[in-house]
Amino acid sequence: MANSETGIEFDAVLVDEDHDGDVPLGRVALSLDGMLSVVQAGSRERAVLETVVASVNAKPCMHVRTPSAPNAGASSVSSRPVQRSEPAFVGALVDYVARYHDLRLTLRADA
Repeated sequence: MANSETGIEFDAVLVDEDHDGDVPLGRVALSLDGMLSVVQAGSRERAVLETVVASVNAKPCMHVRTPSAPNAGASSVSSRPVQRSEPAFVGALVDYVARYHDLRLTLRADA
């Protein structure tokens, strides 16, 4: 849930379809300026989350897929940048960590 002073908190879960199922890792927060941080995690889980946080925070923006131009080839992929200040950034962030880090971020209801 959004908090006007601190940003948004998420529960972070590693999606592991090959083994024992999903693994809760802890909580992360997205600040008002669009930077991710680890809020709570055990020591092993923290290492995983800090790797994801470093990857996300190193990017100047996220990208979302957009429809390709009508004359583009069948295998073409188009995208547009989403700046940290844009409302669409949260969705782009959630999609990015799911796609590239097998991590599911779920909004915390009590944040």
